[in-house]
Amino acid sequence: MSRPAQLVVRAERDLPPLDPSWLAAQEQQALSVVQGAGRRAGTLLRRWALKSAVADLLELSATPASLRRIGVRHDAQGAPSIMVDGQEAGLEGSVSACAGWAVGLACSGLSPAGVDLELIAPQGEDFVRDWFTAGETAYVHRHREGSPERDLATTLVWSAKEAALKALGRGLFADPRTVEVSLGAVGSPQAWAPLQVAVTDGRPLPGWWRREGRFVVTTVYAVGSPTAGPPPPVGETTALARAVPVSRGSRAGG
Repeated sequence: MSRPAQLVVRAERDLPPLDPSWLAAQEQQALSVVQGAGRRAGTLLRRWALKSAVADLLELSATPASLRRIGVRHDAQGAPSIMVDGQEAGLEGSVSACAGWAVGLACSGLSPAGVDLELIAPQGEDFVRDWFTAGETAYVHRHREGSPERDLATTLVWSAKEAALKALGRGLFADPRTVEVSLGAVGSPQAWAPLQVAVTDGRPLPGWWRREGRFVVTTVYAVGSPTAGPPPPVGETTALARAVPVSRGSRAGG
């Protein structure tokens, strides 16, 4: 492996056939109980993105046979465990899907990581009051209500919270207010920028965020040492810059 981490983008419209030979046996079994075409497509999209990131990191081909060697299992909180040829791969992984697109993150030699993909959209004041800390609320309120900057700030804070909770292995089973996101000025489109997340137990989590077209991508790492620097920015997401979101009424991911 020549890289410590790999992030890939996949589009639902490019999904392999819905009777996939690229899934491991236990994944095909798990898929068989998923009801509804939309949920099935979303499950496949997330699985494809994460397996593709693992394959890229391990420098495997993207053939169905290679992807089938990679298995993904999820615990009760939804955190993935990555297997290769039936054995624990020693890799960390995370995946997120939104509006017909997905990002998969695979890491080697790094702490547990979380990735999140969000479509930039307005959120009401009730959303901010219910889920944001006082500091995050103050950050959002720096931007004029109804402005594109407010929409970006709100989406970015929420995305970083989701990524942090994934990195901690909690997901949205935990109260989103147990983590607090700190950011600089919004802007710098299509360039990775640092962020930091504070956890109620005092641990700082480093991360990165990037805007691509109508989407925001965030990555957060659950490092144990408060002096540990952030890992290098991972991957490129330029496909998202031209992405057309799929409406939630169609085969969108979740």
